[in-house]
Amino acid sequence: MTDREKQEHHIAELLRLILPNGQPNLHQLNQKLKELDNIKLVIKQFGHDLATRLYDSTAVDAVDGPSSFGLRSKPCTQADMDHPAFRWWIKSLRLAHIYHRKIWEYGFVLQTLHEAGLLQPGKRGLGFAVGEEPLPSFLAARGITVTATDAPVAVVAGKGWINTNQHAASLEKIHQPALCPEDMFRRHVAYEAVDMRAIPAHLAGGFDFCWSICSLEHLGSLAAGADFVVNSLKTLRPGGVAIHTTEFNYLNDTDTVDNWMTVLYRRKDFEALAARIRALGYTVDELDFDMGKNPLDFFIDLPPYRWDKPPAALDYVYQERALLRLSIDGFPCTSYGLIIRKPA
Repeated sequence: MTDREKQEHHIAELLRLILPNGQPNLHQLNQKLKELDNIKLVIKQFGHDLATRLYDSTAVDAVDGPSSFGLRSKPCTQADMDHPAFRWWIKSLRLAHIYHRKIWEYGFVLQTLHEAGLLQPGKRGLGFAVGEEPLPSFLAARGITVTATDAPVAVVAGKGWINTNQHAASLEKIHQPALCPEDMFRRHVAYEAVDMRAIPAHLAGGFDFCWSICSLEHLGSLAAGADFVVNSLKTLRPGGVAIHTTEFNYLNDTDTVDNWMTVLYRRKDFEALAARIRALGYTVDELDFDMGKNPLDFFIDLPPYRWDKPPAALDYVYQERALLRLSIDGFPCTSYGLIIRKPA
């Protein structure tokens, strides 16, 4: 189709919206817009109903203890959530076994630490942008010394993290009593305000592991997030492990979101970052891009993810169940976990 033909086609499409008397013909457009919410409601309800049925049919299985299976750098999948190893971590964190990528991220970090032999008393861990996540309390209860960090208040002011409980500014905000007694928590956990774009020099070389959960994509650009991952490696002791999860734009290796409040990494971005890190002498665990073949690996949740007054049909099931995949600015996304090791 030539440029002229394209222009004529667009003009014809626009003319369909105009009545012969010159008045706008909004009928067709309005009808389509009116149905969008209904279409979205149907899609979301079917997906969440499926997640609930899967949850109800599998969550009662007994889990006796942690196990190892050779975890790699990979995306969130339903199979992970159903694996006995992940179930153990979900149970240990006292969380409901719901299909939510945030819970997968907790399991991914802990499974990596378990397989690396780092869930032992006396180890030292550094958490970036911990918000109110349960990992500092969980680790402290096992005798691990943790430096829990989050961005200085001035850095996150006005971005919505504080009023949505995704930011921590003190030990009190981080502590989860159900996972660790207060006295033990205070013995093993210290809080420090840290800008991930400028990691303080005094944190270099002091930790057996570091982690961040879906935080590096909020640093302003793809490049800034990648620089953070590289700089975080300086905090590791020889033989240490870095574990980072972030947003994965898994269906589009060309277009994405960059230079924005939330950026979306593509396969080629992970491959380029892995090559950069390996050139520095570190090991990046094999990059696995298998997106899974189970039902919830194909369900993409649509915004809004939480309505202030959801319809009765969507009650708690809508609020809490299926969120392994979601649409961000029109791009299907999920979480991706990177595992990086410093030579001993």
